[in-house]
Amino acid sequence: MASGRVWLDRWVKKLFWVVVFLYFALDAMLMWQQYRLWDTNELSRFLLPSYQGAYFFSYSFYNIFAPHIIALAVALVLVYVTTKLNQKRNYVLFEKEEPYLAGLSLFLVGYPGWLLFLVLLIAVYLTWQLVVLIRRRNLNLRLPLYSLWPFLALVTAVVIETWLSNTDLWKLLKI
Repeated sequence: MASGRVWLDRWVKKLFWVVVFLYFALDAMLMWQQYRLWDTNELSRFLLPSYQGAYFFSYSFYNIFAPHIIALAVALVLVYVTTKLNQKRNYVLFEKEEPYLAGLSLFLVGYPGWLLFLVLLIAVYLTWQLVVLIRRRNLNLRLPLYSLWPFLALVTAVVIETWLSNTDLWKLLKI
């Protein structure tokens, strides 16, 4: 095992939760900035809690927190499913730290980016399997997803930022 993998094995679970904490801390800061912005305007001040009750909190939840909560929920489901599936198959499907690496990658692409991420992951993995099967004719060869999780998360983020975020489909999928 390479030294980078030893480090990742030891720290990926903590890294996952640190990234989640930082995202929600950033969300709290954005909520505070939104409050301050609305408080400085005479008209938007009437949307704040002293006048409107829960409107500001529901606005902040749906526009700031909800995409990260959805991404976290899906990432935790992925971590749980991959961990249980790996235990059921005697730890031959994934490396020890891979479920949290997968969850971290999925969480970082966010919502609705995780939809594209999973489609890309399945398409690339099946293509890779097919190419290896044709070239080597070995049905028992195991191709790990280990390096695909972070790489495809990066590819997904680039595709979203450069192209997909400007499409109507993306605007429709966003909360």
